[in-house]
Amino acid sequence: AMLRVVSIVRRKKRSNGREIGRAGVSLHWLSSAATSFARALNDVPKIAAFLILASSIVPVTPWLQSESQFLPIALVTIAMAVGSLCGGFRVLRVLAYRVATVKSGSGVVANLGTSLLVLAASPLGLPVSTTHVSSGALIGVRLVGKQKPKQDALKNVLFGWIVTLPVAAAFAATATRLISFP
Repeated sequence: AMLRVVSIVRRKKRSNGREIGRAGVSLHWLSSAATSFARALNDVPKIAAFLILASSIVPVTPWLQSESQFLPIALVTIAMAVGSLCGGFRVLRVLAYRVATVKSGSGVVANLGTSLLVLAASPLGLPVSTTHVSSGALIGVRLVGKQKPKQDALKNVLFGWIVTLPVAAAFAATATRLISFP
């Protein structure tokens, strides 16, 4: 699947008719790798913390109860990789074709913006969503490029962002009332 993506990217032509060079494709891949690194640096510890907490409350297996944090982080990393392979391309298609029209140059800019922001948030302990940051970067690319995709998903993305916070707050408030913590 990845080789197919590379061959499609190499065949894409710019508006002036020239093919995108190998340097542009290489920069796009490198910036994508930087985004993946930033995501792992920011997301894996957040998720691993829940795995460590869960393993201390509910004994799953003895080997998960060890003092080492390597195993939970490794398991979460593997789970994230599998999840990305299973659902990542669907998200990629929506963001790259239905939120903004991403070309090699604009993809590099969006990836670098995402990477820098997420990498800046990580040492501060700010649990930012890499997907939200990436979506914001792509919206910026869209606004500057002034190209509206044929099948626009921006309204759906923004609606999801607006609805998620109050609905989650209402759900948590209701659950807290029902459970009645002392």
